[in-house]
Amino acid sequence: DILAFLDQDDLWLPSKIRRQVEALTASPDSISYTRSRYFLQEGSALPAWFGKPELLERDIDGFLPSCLAVTRRTFHRVGPFAEDLTQASDLDWNARARQLGIECSVVPELLVRQRVHDANESGNPRSVSEMFETMRRAAARRRQSAGGDGNR
Repeated sequence: DILAFLDQDDLWLPSKIRRQVEALTASPDSISYTRSRYFLQEGSALPAWFGKPELLERDIDGFLPSCLAVTRRTFHRVGPFAEDLTQASDLDWNARARQLGIECSVVPELLVRQRVHDANESGNPRSVSEMFETMRRAAARRRQSAGGDGNR
């Protein structure tokens, strides 16, 4: 009844699922995220796309698939990940959940480690164009729900 996702190069800490099941048991119509921390893969240089090296030194609220847990019912309410978005389907899904007014909470402890290396898909130039496409889709849905035609 609960769905959780793990990207191929991320790591879950041992209590992740237990802590998120507790959060979703208390609020089953919500979405649960966790805190996460980046770590540099041994033997890798920090990729140019990564930006701020200080992000390796602190925990962040992780709004990415590896940090997500959700009930099957809530996931189906939002709908599936957009199959035409290979880099930003999670951003699109989060935007749709927000637009539906679904409550989102973050378990306030580090439960996911995100591996950083040269082959991360985040460094793919397509990621940026898909982020813009995701924002365009979200704006169109807002216009449509506000009575506009959604095509401007």
